Amino acid sequence: MRPDDRPTGRHIDPVIKELMLGESSLEWFGFEILEATGGSATVTLVARDGQLNGAGVVHGGIVFALADQAFAAAALTVLGAAVTGDAAIQYLAPSGGESVLTAQARTSYCDGRRAVIDVDVVADDRIVALYRGTARAVRRPR
Repeated sequence: MRPDDRPTGRHIDPVIKELMLGESSLEWFGFEILEATGGSATVTLVARDGQLNGAGVVHGGIVFALADQAFAAAALTVLGAAVTGDAAIQYLAPSGGESVLTAQARTSYCDGRRAVIDVDVVADDRIVALYRGTARAVRRPR
């Protein structure tokens, strides 16, 4: 879905819209950015068979990538251009196949040069993972 095709009532910061145009990994993973503004972001994924591990649950790498996408969207809305300084995740519960996973990111701290972003990943009305990352502002390449 193109950024301009998003449902009404949801806001995606212009910085995120611009970056999404060249972000082929969004489609590859199946992520949809529902909202990204003011240090918060919501990204969803409908899990596919190819994203499940041998136990039939969504692979931890996919869960991490979803949380990381929400982290990045939230961070970019408060810092502009930024890179990840560090990130960690705690897996709390498995999420089964055909699950809809939602990553909800919020900025816990921002001083203009760095931001700490916390992300809850929810599936089937329960938190399945907690992610925390630090973003650092960088200059945009010219």
